[in-house]
Amino acid sequence: MSAYIDIGNSNIKVMDEKLCIHVFQTKNFEPKNITNVLLGSDNVVIVGVVSDVVTNIGVLCQNLGKSFSVISLKSKLSFKHNLEGIGIDRLVAVEGGITFFDPPFVVIDAGTAITVDFVVKEGESYVFKGGVIIPGFELCFKSLNDYTALLPRLKPIPPKGIYGTDTMNAMNCGICFTIAGGIKDVIKRTEDNLGLSNMKIIITGGAGKFLGNLLELKHEYVENLIFRGMMNIYNGRGA
Repeated sequence: MSAYIDIGNSNIKVMDEKLCIHVFQTKNFEPKNITNVLLGSDNVVIVGVVSDVVTNIGVLCQNLGKSFSVISLKSKLSFKHNLEGIGIDRLVAVEGGITFFDPPFVVIDAGTAITVDFVVKEGESYVFKGGVIIPGFELCFKSLNDYTALLPRLKPIPPKGIYGTDTMNAMNCGICFTIAGGIKDVIKRTEDNLGLSNMKIIITGGAGKFLGNLLELKHEYVENLIFRGMMNIYNGRGA
């Protein structure tokens, strides 16, 4: 039985052999804190954007006598790409998307940052074309608070109208509609550029449900999509 570890910029998620999800903050993370979570697993599959944490968890696995694999840009994927400098987390999320839909489709991962990635079919091959990265809801609200004297720190809530009649609602409407509107515009522009229409949309991430409601576009919400991608890669022995 395998455990899967997703190391993000803000959180580390561990799916144990019973498919239970455990969440830890990446900042000041101590690998020993997940020892008990890994005890029931024979091997561990790791993906991450924080290289030193990936290394430290690998050392922990060795100390526990667990075999482990690290998914990297060299891993075997179900799609092609010719891009450099792409975060492995984005590619693994795309891999997860392929377990749901055949291309063309869009994968939106709404976390600390929001990534919007596009996958198409060229001949018989699936091809990842690229995407965009924008600040997530929490980052936007934090920035307004950090870099102004009087604007409060807010949490996103469903807007009560198209615009706000006070400062807090104006902030909330501004950020929510700017993010949602920007994503819809990127999708439309990409569809036009690729000669496509009505691309299927998969949304994941902690703010995924909230974003999905704002977009008002037909979509599939998949919690923890990246673990589906990790399992697909590992079971194909791509790691």
